[in-house]
Amino acid sequence: MNSQTGPTDGPPSSAWLLPGLDGDGALRGAFITAMAPQMRVHPLSYPSSGPNHYAALQRALASSLGGADEYILIAESFGGPLACAIAATAPPGLRGLVLVASFLRRPLGRLGPIARLFPIQAAKRVPEWVLRTLLFDAQTAPGAVATTLAAVQS
Repeated sequence: MNSQTGPTDGPPSSAWLLPGLDGDGALRGAFITAMAPQMRVHPLSYPSSGPNHYAALQRALASSLGGADEYILIAESFGGPLACAIAATAPPGLRGLVLVASFLRRPLGRLGPIARLFPIQAAKRVPEWVLRTLLFDAQTAPGAVATTLAAVQS
């Protein structure tokens, strides 16, 4: 932002990345590296302790943005509703919002109560071949399956 002329021409030089339910930027390293020539991407992480409902997470993330210069928010999956809530407050410097495989309402709908029957710990025991078969294809970058498996198991 130029104080004399208003918003600068062209895209902002930085972006803040809100992760999915995994809670940190561990799975976004390749994306951050690929964006480096055009834009600095700052991965945000959700607090590992304390309240973890949307309102508390929104406050924590908004305070992380602080007095950032012009930027865009990139939000994946679970981060989408949080990014939309932050954007709705019209923070200074926010120039855009990108939602990646996200949602604005709970995607499970009527399946929500059933989902509680399947403990998240069960996902930590998913074999690599299951991830590879269900989530990846032949063009998957080397190491992506192992990185995803490590994130799921952490």
